[in-house]
Amino acid sequence: MASTAEADDRPESQVVEYHSLRELAFPLYLPTLLAHATRSVTLTVLPLHIFATGFSYDDVGLLSTIYGLGAAFGNIPAGAWATLHGPRSTLFVSCWLFGLSAASASLVGVSGKLRFPCFCFAFLLLGIAETVGIFARQLFMGSTTRGALTDHASSTQGGVARIATTFAPLIGGVVAETWSPTAVYKLQGVFAVLCAASTYAYVPHISSTQDLGKPNAKVKECRPNQQGSAMPLSFVGVMREHWPLLAKAVFFVSGIFFFRRARELLFSLEGHARDMSQAEVGRIVALSFLIDLALFPVAGIMMSTLGKTCTGGVFFLLMAVSLVVLSSGSSAGFWAFALLAGISNGISSGLTLSFGAQLAPASCRSNFLAVFRTLARAGDPLASELLGVVTNAGSLRLAELLVAIIAVLNACWALACVPEPQQQHALPKASLRHSWCARRFGALVGPDKSYAAVPEISSCTVGKSVVEPDLQGDVELAAEEPGTSTDLSLERRTQLPHVPSEGHVRTS
Repeated sequence: MASTAEADDRPESQVVEYHSLRELAFPLYLPTLLAHATRSVTLTVLPLHIFATGFSYDDVGLLSTIYGLGAAFGNIPAGAWATLHGPRSTLFVSCWLFGLSAASASLVGVSGKLRFPCFCFAFLLLGIAETVGIFARQLFMGSTTRGALTDHASSTQGGVARIATTFAPLIGGVVAETWSPTAVYKLQGVFAVLCAASTYAYVPHISSTQDLGKPNAKVKECRPNQQGSAMPLSFVGVMREHWPLLAKAVFFVSGIFFFRRARELLFSLEGHARDMSQAEVGRIVALSFLIDLALFPVAGIMMSTLGKTCTGGVFFLLMAVSLVVLSSGSSAGFWAFALLAGISNGISSGLTLSFGAQLAPASCRSNFLAVFRTLARAGDPLASELLGVVTNAGSLRLAELLVAIIAVLNACWALACVPEPQQQHALPKASLRHSWCARRFGALVGPDKSYAAVPEISSCTVGKSVVEPDLQGDVELAAEEPGTSTDLSLERRTQLPHVPSEGHVRTS
């Protein structure tokens, strides 16, 4: 049962905390399933409908670009809206945008010369609706969960999204073939209404700056206003205040988006180069995505044990191996690519959501995530452009090897340079044990050799000696001088956050 407490008279002022995946089933996973079903039900119907109405490949490419621009830059207005109204209201905006996109696409059959503008408007709204919904759910999850639960919640959310992405296009295809594409757009509108209804029924009002215990130690605090109260930074202020962290983190997450998009494109490009039928390519793609779907529980375990940067490093290395195997040109190499790419993407399920949710400071979480997601989504169009340009100028094999080299460089960057997001509000000892990769490369160890994941505990005094956390999660006692007292006293006393059991009501 979620813990809630009223901080003032406004509904957005509730403090809401979830303690298990079961508690998140209705407020997070049901809206996620319906939202991704709303998006994916037209995944294959829209492109085929465009061709059926007489448009060309260039037109489809232009519409895909419009969709990508909406998905990238929709995060900025989503962040501004969420700062004022919270994630619940932002989810409603996403649902209404899905409905408007469906309405615009359904007008194609009766709009005559305005068919292409209707498609443009539908694709633009579809991209904005998808990214606004993902942004709002990431904001909601980062505000209401903490510690390892955030990792498992993210990976489970990724698994739920993959379920919708696997089955919704099949439903859309059957409906389009049995009736018409317009019927699919009406079905999309029904899904959008159901998503809005589930949001209204199960998603509580919270503030975008809700902090369950302490600020993120890896991010500077947002500056207070002149009266001393917390005041969220603007988008420009976020970039100016947090640019070193954004530069490292965005390069890491945009790399994940880059290789996910490259994987999708390479199935089609490789199948075309081998002159394979759509059925043959479809079987290989189905195998890869089924493996992807099956491994989302493993992703949560890896993120909470190895750490997110280490999990990302494994993702990049597996992608590099799969691309090298694919470049062999053999049929077995294509199947091996599908297998390894499926494993790689499966173990990264929810990684970008969890990374951003735990990285963002509570006091300016909305604007930080908006800037972070806008910059990170640049990896999507970059993958398309790079593969297209290199393939046209050289060959597909050259493009695959080049992308493999980029994957290795991204793995090195992830393991050596990217800071591990703090396990927010976790108990100190659990934080000290967290992430072997982060400890190995010193990502969490500050210049004073104190552990950054638990900054409120600096040291303990044992007589005249000092107790400091070591890298194994225990403490090392300096040699105590004979005759000194053994009473422990904190040099800086703090109140450790209490981790409530399920059903605990928080009264902050």
